[in-house]
Amino acid sequence: MTLLTGSALVALAACSSGPSSSDGGGGLEPITMSYATANAETSGVSQFDTWWMDEVTACTDGNVTFDKHYSGSLYTQPEMLGAVRNSELDLGFIASGVTPNDLPVFEATGIPFTANNGVAHAQALAKLNTPGSLLAAELERNNVHALFYRAISGAATFVKEPVETLAQLNRQKLRTVGPVAIAFEGIGVAPVAVDSTAIYESVQTGVVDGVGSWLFDLGPAIGLDEVAPWVVDTGLGTYSSNLMGVRLDLWETLPQEYKDCMESASITLMDGVQAGILEEADIDACDAMLAAGGGVTLISETETAEWRDNTRGDLESSWLENAKAAGYSEGELSAFLDAYVDAYIAAAEASDFVPGTILCAERTR
Repeated sequence: MTLLTGSALVALAACSSGPSSSDGGGGLEPITMSYATANAETSGVSQFDTWWMDEVTACTDGNVTFDKHYSGSLYTQPEMLGAVRNSELDLGFIASGVTPNDLPVFEATGIPFTANNGVAHAQALAKLNTPGSLLAAELERNNVHALFYRAISGAATFVKEPVETLAQLNRQKLRTVGPVAIAFEGIGVAPVAVDSTAIYESVQTGVVDGVGSWLFDLGPAIGLDEVAPWVVDTGLGTYSSNLMGVRLDLWETLPQEYKDCMESASITLMDGVQAGILEEADIDACDAMLAAGGGVTLISETETAEWRDNTRGDLESSWLENAKAAGYSEGELSAFLDAYVDAYIAAAEASDFVPGTILCAERTR
């Protein structure tokens, strides 16, 4: 079934009210679905998921409930895709940059220096997720059906002291993963791979000097404001893509009434609810950073442009070679990337969302 967004689908959202209480849920069997994420429950991205699950439970008159596990308590991020693929987990936080060999097409949408509007980024992904598309087929091979794509902040670099230029990051040990590590190596950073559940401890104990790429709202959610109260927006932009994935073998067996409720919640979420949640989460993150004596600085557009020009080609080539090794042709991969960029630009032009780091920089003295 296709993941769609937009006002044209308001009718579906309005009519998908689920089984009525008068018929006891229409005789449908109640189910409890397991859900796991590596993110803290208070983070913006987890609030998206919690809102969605609450909506589904209400829409089905309590017939669909969720066994929720946050902060990597059930599966770490590298384990998440495998857990869904192997039918060990019903719903999982699936992210790019973690298992590139399993989701090489999905990786294209997380190439740095491509996007900086997280809301438009999510809408572009949803537009590409059509039946038979390269993205949908790749997810299906991994037993994943995308319920919705999450709007996320751009890359925030958490450090202990304010940073005004990229040169100040030279020789710093920063926690980074995926393509971002390649980008940071280009400016002299020493990338260090650290699991998301161990980020706070690694900064606190000095294993790393800071965190090279992390969502702005996730920082205070794991306590980074206590050990690295400064954020520098380097201009890397949206460095990761993620989705709420339900295991396909379960999705195909769900009653249509339950599917309708899930799709209705996804439409409403992506049509504006998650933008509001993200904006509030970013404001809260800024409040926490300022209260800790830190704030946000911005690298100049000129310096970011030079970094991008020296790095973007290598990042795209690296992705292309990895995806070709998985059996895709260069032509279909290039067409997919072009389609993503076009969809993102169109969505960004229609969006009034402003990244939280930019707004917080205006509040930083």
